[in-house]
Amino acid sequence: FDPKIMDTLQQARTQFGGPFTITSGHRSAEHNRKINGAIYSQHLYLAFDISLNGHDRHEVFDACKSAGFTGLGLYRDFIHVDSRSRPNFWYGDDAKKLWKK
Repeated sequence: FDPKIMDTLQQARTQFGGPFTITSGHRSAEHNRKINGAIYSQHLYLAFDISLNGHDRHEVFDACKSAGFTGLGLYRDFIHVDSRSRPNFWYGDDAKKLWKK
């Protein structure tokens, strides 16, 4: 449990103006392997995948970035957020075209 990342998540929810549905959080190494997660996945420490279902993807992204998440992965149906030491931003799968304004 990391109070700082939980505070960052709450700040993002407050800025967004509503709740988020978290589809993945912390993972054990065993579970991460079973779902073919990245070998050095931030989910092994603490990360969140936030469902975009029913939300404007750009509003969720803006709230998460503004709240201070430093790892931001943009996917088709969710956004990955974490608080890694070196900022990183990426598109997953074929999601880049969906994120273009």
